[in-house]
This record gives sequence, structure tokens and C-alpha cells, in this order.
Amino acid sequence: MFKYLVIWMFIKRGGGKIKRKLLLSVLLLFGMALLLNVNAVAATNGTTDNTIPEVTSIDPVDKAVVTNDKIIGVQFSEPVKYGNQWIELKNSYGQIKPIMKTISGNTLTITPKAPLAEGLTYNLILHTGSVKDLSGNSLSLYKSSLTVSRLSLAQMKDGISRAQNFYYSNNRLPTYVSYDTSKINITEFQKIIATQGLKINTSTQSTPKTIRVLIYNGKGAITSCVTGMKNALNSANINNLAHGYKFTYASSGIITPSVLTKYDLLVMPGGSSGRIYINSISSSAIKNFVYSGHGYLGICAGAYSGSQYVGGSGISYNGWGITPHVSSKVFNHEGNLLVSMTSSATQLLGSSGTLTLAHYNGPAMYGSGFTRFANYASGTNTGYAAIVGDTYGSGRSVLSGPHPELTPENPTLVAKLILWAVNVENTPTNTITPSQIGTAAKTVRAYYENNDKLPMYVTISGQQITMPGFLYLLTSSVINVNSGSSAAIALKTVGAPTAPKGTFSHGNLLKTEYIKIAENIRSYINTYKRAPNFIATSLGNIRYDSVIYMYSKLMNFYSTNQRLPNYVAI
Repeated sequence: MFKYLVIWMFIKRGGGKIKRKLLLSVLLLFGMALLLNVNAVAATNGTTDNTIPEVTSIDPVDKAVVTNDKIIGVQFSEPVKYGNQWIELKNSYGQIKPIMKTISGNTLTITPKAPLAEGLTYNLILHTGSVKDLSGNSLSLYKSSLTVSRLSLAQMKDGISRAQNFYYSNNRLPTYVSYDTSKINITEFQKIIATQGLKINTSTQSTPKTIRVLIYNGKGAITSCVTGMKNALNSANINNLAHGYKFTYASSGIITPSVLTKYDLLVMPGGSSGRIYINSISSSAIKNFVYSGHGYLGICAGAYSGSQYVGGSGISYNGWGITPHVSSKVFNHEGNLLVSMTSSATQLLGSSGTLTLAHYNGPAMYGSGFTRFANYASGTNTGYAAIVGDTYGSGRSVLSGPHPELTPENPTLVAKLILWAVNVENTPTNTITPSQIGTAAKTVRAYYENNDKLPMYVTISGQQITMPGFLYLLTSSVINVNSGSSAAIALKTVGAPTAPKGTFSHGNLLKTEYIKIAENIRSYINTYKRAPNFIATSLGNIRYDSVIYMYSKLMNFYSTNQRLPNYVAI
């Protein structure tokens, strides 16, 4: 700065002849130097950015369960850039997964280069220095994990059922679907179930059907058990635990044929003993009630009395035998214990895992030829059946050693056991309407576009329709709606194609052609009982899976617009 002052003084005193241009240049240099000096002073006296960037959120959240094509998004507290260290996505075997990384503002996006392996846990590691803020401050080590879904079909259905019940009770979907200690975000869950052609039904409920329940409260019945059953049924109704059904109930200390004619199911609750029940009630009334097609739910004492035989601890007597394949062993235990739900419970009740239930000396059951819903998983009779189902004539009986109606209450289990006993689980229909096919077509179309392959099946009215069978429904419905008919279409068993193949040029098929092709496909299926490997068109031979995709688009269009399009693009 001093030298510029000297120059200025030299000019001021007339030292030498200075041209105007030179003078202006000197003044300009002086001004720039002064400005730089001021900025330097300001920087020295101001604040320096020493704050390291932090992760404010990550999608998916830590320990989330996701689909195998999940893209990871990391949000930071400020704009960031790449550092000089590395970012890793490592599976539980220590293998590093190839990834692509992009940064935009304060967002880091990580995309696996190939689908993640189902069932494996992956750890995302942002090493110290892998990301920096714009001032060069490095991110500290950050880790998060995710697990790729490997839900079974039964688990998916169980989750769908629980999500639908939540929707009908709260008029919205839940935030998560829980499995043991894992929580799956509802959006991720919908993507997972879509891989199997499934979805959560959020359509308006129809009027529920009524199941009439009679609860015995006569000699030997314990009041708390009767009250617990009433509370369980109330909870099931309030929370829509038996979707499509509601329970009405009454209690009676007298069981006669005339009393039972008003009901669909009899509950024999916990009581003093099974022998007291047998000696107090007409066995013929109960046996005829179940045999004629009604239901029975026996808990604790009611389970002993419903058995074929009861023994153990010096006790031996015959029960009513309305579970002809089940014998009961006395199990002296009071307090909570664990029961493990079986694969039959998962398939028939939509219930899985291990439950904690109250137990007050209820039976441990054994035998063969019955349906085993749960086994004891704790106590001296581990492995014996805790909850069973059996048929008697045209009716069904459920026996439960534990008390799902008492604390800790499980009204969901109570509701599902009753539904099974009265035999009203969703019964497959023999026909499918064009409207139902259109809805299913939307699901198949979306799956194909997202996965570049067909799902194994699509669910319609609780039935799993294979893709060959769905092709028959698609082509038949296209033919019907084109002729102005909305008649339902009978289900048909259709075999898979033997060797799908075909090449074609992309283009449009006019309506007259795709209708004719549909007629040819339906005729082929009716003749050969299987789907064709390809179809011949003006654009070439279209492969089997592309044919299903094409007709799914057509019926999806029909579902939205109530008419068929003038052409379809392939």
C-alpha cells in the first residue's frame, strides 16, 4: 500500500511528466489494491465456516424393509459435494454392491446398479470425508442399514388383511405394516405385494353379513370368561376385525335345540371343568347343532368338553366328541404362556408368529386328522397343540386351551377362529365380471411395466388366477364387452404355453384385428386347454407374455373409459 502512496505523492508534487492514460492506470491499480485489502480484512475479522455437514434424513429409514429396486436418498443439513473418500453399500456377507451416485444441492442419491438380493441386509457406509460441504468441511462417518423383503405369500396376505382392516376403521392406510420387529413403510409394502399381483383393497365396504353368537353363561361358566368373550366380539365389530362380517351375541344358561336354532355358533367359555359342562348340558343338543352345519368355539373347560377324550392327572372321561380326532391332556398351568402359530393358521386365519396368551389349566391337545392352528411354545407341554380345528358332520369346532379373550386380549384371533368355525372364509366364486377383470388388468399392466415380466398370478375376489387363466378371462371379456355384454365369465383351468417365442415390429393393432385375435386365442384355449406360445398378427408373431400385457392394457382402458379403444400399441 505504501508504494501506491509514494506514486500518488510524486504525481501531486509534479515530479515528472505523466500522461493522462498512465495516470488513470495508476489510479485504477490503486483502487483495486485498496479493495482487495478491505476484503482481506473483512475475511479476517468475519466468521469462518467450520460446521461439518450432517445427515438430516435418509430414505429408507435405518433398518427399513424395502423392495429390491430401492433407490436411497440422503438429505444433508447444507449443500454438499463429493469428498476424497468412498461410499459403500455392503451386504451382510461383506460384499460391496456396485452403485451409482449423484449429488444435487443437499441431496445424495444412491442407485444400485443391479437389483439387491432378497432377504439380505445391506449397510450403507458414508466414510469420513466421502462428502464435504462447499467450504470443504468433511462429513463424519455415517451408517444406515436396510433389509430387502423376502415376505412369503402368506405374510403378504396377512399384511394386506391388517392394512385393509386399518383402512376400514380409520379411513386411511397405516404408515407401516409390522412383522415382528420389522416395519415396512406402506408405500414399500404396496410395491412388495404388487410383485405378486396383490394390492390393498380400499374400495367402499358393502353391508357386512351378520354372524349370530350364543355364549353359554350357565352352571360352571366363569363370569370373567363370559365378559371377556363379549368384549372381544365388541372389539371385533368396532375395529372391523372380521372384514365383511359383524357379530351379534346373546348369553344363555340353558342350551336346548330350540335355543340354538337362532344362532350360527355356540361359545362354551372358560369354566370350572369340562366334566361339569358335560353333566349340565344336553350333549345331543350340542352335537346335533354342530353336525347340522353350525360352529362351536370351546375355550379351556369348553375345549375339554368338546374333545373326544380327556385324560391325565388322574382324570379320564369322554367329551362330546365334536372334534372326533382330538384328545385332551390336562395341563396344569396358570399365567401367560407362548403359543406358536402354525402354517395352517397363516394360510387359513392369516395369523402368524408367536403370541402371548392367558392360560388357566386349559388342555394340551393331540391326535391326527385335525387342523392344528397353534402349538404351545412354553411350559411343560411344549409341542402339544394349543388351538385346533376339526369337522363334525357338516359343522366345524374350534378348541383353545389358552384364553384369547382374557388379558392380554387378542380379539383378532377370536374373530378369525369364529370365522373359521362358521365356515364363512372367502369362498371362491365360479365367475368373474368384466369390471373385476379390468381392475386386475390394471395390476398386471403395472407389474409388467415395472418389472418387464408377468406376475405369477393375479388375485380376483380372493382367488389366485394364473397368467394362462387370466389370458382366457382377458380375451373373453374383450369379446363380450365388444358385443355389448357385461356377463360374468366362468373360470377355466388353463395350462401354460409349452415354449413361448415370437418376434414382431412395434406398431398399432386396430380394433377389428385385436378382436379377431381374441377370438382366435379363446378358441385355441378351448381346444388345447393351454395358452398359445404366440399369436400371429399383421405386425408379426407376438410372444405369450406380450399378448397378456396387450390385453391387460385393453381391459385397463375399458375399466377407465367404459369402452374399448380404437387401437392398441404394441
